[in-house]
Amino acid sequence: MKLPTLRATEASGDSWDDPEPEKIRELVLGRTPDNRFLIVERHDRTSLWQHYVQVYLNDDGSYDIEFREGGPHSHFRTRGVKPAEAADIVVGWSADEGGWRDTLAWDHWDPAGE
Repeated sequence: MKLPTLRATEASGDSWDDPEPEKIRELVLGRTPDNRFLIVERHDRTSLWQHYVQVYLNDDGSYDIEFREGGPHSHFRTRGVKPAEAADIVVGWSADEGGWRDTLAWDHWDPAGE
């Protein structure tokens, strides 16, 4: 069985294989207090399960975003992103476009160190 190139999964467990950019945008902007997380995984890289972007809806309506491109050494995040900008970031990442990370400041993140 061939894995999809992309898989988007909500905190609720609902998932979509190879969603189109407009669906990804809709999913990002559709976060609610009961369904705050969305993860988009990329399965077309050599190290499976190590390439993803994730958004989290904050109480103030902003988003925290993290992405990982390989092992723990390439795990980054940013906080307090406006909804439309968060959607643009996730769509850009999903399309493998250059420049998507240049619009925000990203911090190297080690979740184990928090």
